[in-house]
Amino acid sequence: MLETVGAGLRPLTTTAIVDAAVEHVRDDPVLWYGIVAPVSLPLAAVGLWFFDLTHDYRGDPDGYGGRVVLGAAAIALLFHLRFVATGALAWALERRLRGVAVSAGEAWWAALRRSLTLVFAGALLWALSVAAGFFALLPAIVPFALLVLAPPIIMGEETRPLRTLRRSIELGWLEVGRAFSVACILGLGALLLALGTALSLRAALELARTIFYADLAYWEAVLSFSNPTFAVGALLFGVALLEPVKALAFALLYVDRRVRTEGFDLKRKVQLILERQKAAAPTEAAP
Repeated sequence: MLETVGAGLRPLTTTAIVDAAVEHVRDDPVLWYGIVAPVSLPLAAVGLWFFDLTHDYRGDPDGYGGRVVLGAAAIALLFHLRFVATGALAWALERRLRGVAVSAGEAWWAALRRSLTLVFAGALLWALSVAAGFFALLPAIVPFALLVLAPPIIMGEETRPLRTLRRSIELGWLEVGRAFSVACILGLGALLLALGTALSLRAALELARTIFYADLAYWEAVLSFSNPTFAVGALLFGVALLEPVKALAFALLYVDRRVRTEGFDLKRKVQLILERQKAAAPTEAAP
């Protein structure tokens, strides 16, 4: 796992980056999910409700249009807050790599101070990726890879919007292949989590019917793979559960790129030595 305390940073392979992100989440799930859960879980819930509302449309009853507008506005707000949460995760990781304790509140406060730049970079990434995706998957990889490193750049280097774009493109074009590979691994992981969640719910339903001899025909129809709302809900839950791993993986990819091309580990070691000397100076001067 990437560390700056002791042995220092080292270049990692693509799979090792994802493994390191998973290990970070496993080491302190309260911190990482405490940062992202206030946004990812409501976004999944509202997204599922909005899908169920608009999927099977049967006329125009009173209040339907208002519910659609309200759901769309809530999704837009939470989607933009998700960019801020990604910045908070990147900031918390950068602090943890220094060996500094951090809380979810501190991470959110640091990200909110740069929220406009985070939202700008995130919205631009999605807009360009979706626009390129209309033609084919391959063109969408390019804007995704060029801008996916923007959140850790914003939080680590405190860049402004235009400087963020230039810096993200400068590092991202070197990581097109690995960024796409990480995205594929994470996408597969989200699908596996979604499938596991769906099968677990089905197994719990069968167990309840076996134990209590209850008529659960309604719930069997709801929790069925033939129900698109159930399938979408499982997928949204899988994405929400993997959200901190995704953000940490791309933040680690940013760190790894700087280790490979800019001696980022050496800079960190020098910085740690200076900080320790500065902290030790008052103690030595006291006698």
